[in-house]
Amino acid sequence: MEVMIPVESTVATVKQCLIDHANKHLLSYENDNKTSELHDSSSSSFVRKKIAKSWVVLAMFGYDDMYDVPLEVEATELSAQLERMKKMFGLTVTKQHPPGQQHIVRWNEKCRFALVIFSVYVKLKDGSTIQEPWKFVHEERSGAPA
Repeated sequence: MEVMIPVESTVATVKQCLIDHANKHLLSYENDNKTSELHDSSSSSFVRKKIAKSWVVLAMFGYDDMYDVPLEVEATELSAQLERMKKMFGLTVTKQHPPGQQHIVRWNEKCRFALVIFSVYVKLKDGSTIQEPWKFVHEERSGAPA
Protein backbone atom coordinates (compact mmCIF):
# COMPACT_ATOMS: atom_id res chain seq x y z
CA MET A 1 0.00 0.00 0.00
CA GLU A 2 1.17 3.50 -0.71
CA VAL A 3 1.17 5.88 2.25
CA MET A 4 2.24 9.52 2.12
CA ILE A 5 5.05 10.14 4.62
CA PRO A 6 6.38 13.66 5.34
CA VAL A 7 9.94 14.01 3.99
CA GLU A 8 11.12 15.36 7.33
CA SER A 9 9.45 13.66 10.26
CA THR A 10 9.97 11.61 13.38
CA VAL A 11 9.76 7.82 13.49
CA ALA A 12 6.60 8.25 15.60
CA THR A 13 5.00 10.31 12.82
CA VAL A 14 5.87 7.67 10.22
CA LYS A 15 4.41 4.95 12.43
CA GLN A 16 1.21 6.93 13.01
CA CYS A 17 0.78 7.53 9.25
CA LEU A 18 1.14 3.78 8.62
CA ILE A 19 -1.23 2.83 11.46
CA ASP A 20 -3.87 5.34 10.31
CA HIS A 21 -3.69 3.99 6.76
CA ALA A 22 -3.87 0.35 7.88
CA ASN A 23 -6.79 1.07 10.23
CA LYS A 24 -8.66 2.84 7.45
CA HIS A 25 -7.93 0.54 4.51
CA LEU A 26 -6.66 -2.84 5.70
CA LEU A 27 -8.54 -3.43 8.95
CA SER A 28 -11.74 -1.51 8.16
CA TYR A 29 -14.00 -4.45 7.57
CA GLU A 30 -13.23 -8.04 8.44
CA ASN A 31 -15.82 -10.78 8.56
CA ASP A 32 -16.01 -12.05 12.12
CA ASN A 33 -19.10 -13.66 13.67
CA LYS A 34 -18.09 -13.17 17.32
CA THR A 35 -17.94 -9.36 17.11
CA SER A 36 -20.11 -6.47 16.08
CA GLU A 37 -19.25 -3.55 13.84
CA LEU A 38 -17.94 -0.53 15.74
CA HIS A 39 -19.52 2.15 13.58
CA ASP A 40 -22.72 0.64 12.14
CA SER A 41 -24.77 -1.96 14.00
CA SER A 42 -26.88 -2.72 10.89
CA SER A 43 -24.23 -5.11 9.53
CA SER A 44 -23.42 -7.54 12.33
CA SER A 45 -21.20 -9.83 10.23
CA PHE A 46 -18.43 -7.22 9.86
CA VAL A 47 -16.14 -5.73 12.47
CA ARG A 48 -13.94 -2.67 12.53
CA LYS A 49 -10.58 -3.48 14.10
CA LYS A 50 -7.81 -1.13 15.14
CA ILE A 51 -4.12 -1.81 15.51
CA ALA A 52 -3.05 -2.42 19.10
CA LYS A 53 0.62 -3.50 18.92
CA SER A 54 2.87 -3.00 15.90
CA TRP A 55 6.44 -2.28 14.87
CA VAL A 56 7.86 -0.21 12.02
CA VAL A 57 10.78 -1.53 9.98
CA LEU A 58 12.90 0.64 7.66
CA ALA A 59 14.05 -0.92 4.40
CA MET A 60 15.71 0.60 1.34
CA PHE A 61 15.47 -0.14 -2.38
CA GLY A 62 18.71 -1.70 -3.54
CA TYR A 63 19.68 -3.11 -0.14
CA ASP A 64 19.50 -6.73 0.99
CA ASP A 65 16.89 -7.47 3.68
CA MET A 66 19.69 -8.03 6.20
CA TYR A 67 19.98 -4.22 6.25
CA ASP A 68 16.35 -3.74 7.40
CA VAL A 69 16.20 -1.77 10.66
CA PRO A 70 13.40 -2.25 13.19
CA LEU A 71 12.57 1.28 14.37
CA GLU A 72 11.43 0.15 17.80
CA VAL A 73 13.44 0.44 21.02
CA GLU A 74 12.18 -3.02 22.06
CA ALA A 75 14.12 -4.44 19.09
CA THR A 76 17.02 -2.04 18.52
CA GLU A 77 18.42 0.58 20.90
CA LEU A 78 17.65 4.13 19.73
CA SER A 79 21.31 5.14 19.37
CA ALA A 80 21.92 2.08 17.15
CA GLN A 81 18.85 2.92 15.03
CA LEU A 82 20.06 6.49 14.50
CA GLU A 83 23.62 5.38 13.72
CA ARG A 84 22.42 2.82 11.15
CA MET A 85 20.11 5.37 9.50
CA LYS A 86 23.00 7.82 9.14
CA LYS A 87 25.90 5.51 8.25
CA MET A 88 24.20 2.70 6.32
CA PHE A 89 21.50 4.67 4.53
CA GLY A 90 22.97 8.20 4.45
CA LEU A 91 19.89 9.75 6.06
CA THR A 92 20.10 13.07 7.88
CA VAL A 93 19.01 12.89 11.51
CA THR A 94 18.57 16.00 13.67
CA LYS A 95 17.25 16.45 17.18
CA GLN A 96 14.35 18.76 17.87
CA HIS A 97 14.74 21.49 20.43
CA PRO A 98 14.32 21.60 23.40
CA PRO A 99 16.46 18.60 24.32
CA GLY A 100 14.56 15.39 25.02
CA GLN A 101 12.35 15.73 21.95
CA GLN A 102 12.24 13.11 19.21
CA HIS A 103 14.75 13.07 16.37
CA ILE A 104 13.72 14.37 12.94
CA VAL A 105 14.79 12.22 10.01
CA ARG A 106 15.01 13.40 6.41
CA TRP A 107 13.73 10.35 4.50
CA ASN A 108 14.67 9.89 0.84
CA GLU A 109 12.98 8.28 -2.17
CA LYS A 110 14.63 4.90 -1.48
CA CYS A 111 13.10 4.54 2.00
CA ARG A 112 10.44 1.87 2.37
CA PHE A 113 8.58 1.08 5.57
CA ALA A 114 6.93 -2.11 6.76
CA LEU A 115 4.31 -2.10 9.49
CA VAL A 116 4.44 -5.40 11.36
CA ILE A 117 1.06 -5.88 13.05
CA PHE A 118 1.10 -8.08 16.14
CA SER A 119 -2.35 -7.49 17.61
CA VAL A 120 -5.60 -5.58 17.11
CA TYR A 121 -8.37 -4.20 19.30
CA VAL A 122 -11.78 -5.76 18.63
CA LYS A 123 -15.11 -4.59 20.02
CA LEU A 124 -17.35 -7.46 21.14
CA LYS A 125 -21.15 -7.54 20.84
CA ASP A 126 -21.48 -6.79 24.57
CA GLY A 127 -19.59 -3.51 24.05
CA SER A 128 -16.32 -4.60 25.64
CA THR A 129 -13.05 -4.33 23.73
CA ILE A 130 -10.42 -7.06 23.64
CA GLN A 131 -6.92 -7.27 22.23
CA GLU A 132 -6.24 -10.32 20.08
CA PRO A 133 -3.45 -11.53 17.77
CA TRP A 134 -3.87 -10.28 14.22
CA LYS A 135 -4.26 -12.96 11.60
CA PHE A 136 -4.15 -12.12 7.91
CA VAL A 137 -6.06 -14.43 5.60
CA HIS A 138 -5.76 -13.81 1.87
CA GLU A 139 -8.92 -14.37 -0.16
CA GLU A 140 -9.02 -14.15 -3.94
CA ARG A 141 -11.74 -12.05 -5.52
CA SER A 142 -14.34 -14.17 -7.29
CA GLY A 143 -13.55 -14.24 -11.00
CA ALA A 144 -10.01 -12.90 -10.51
CA PRO A 145 -7.45 -14.34 -12.96
CA ALA A 146 -5.17 -16.97 -11.47
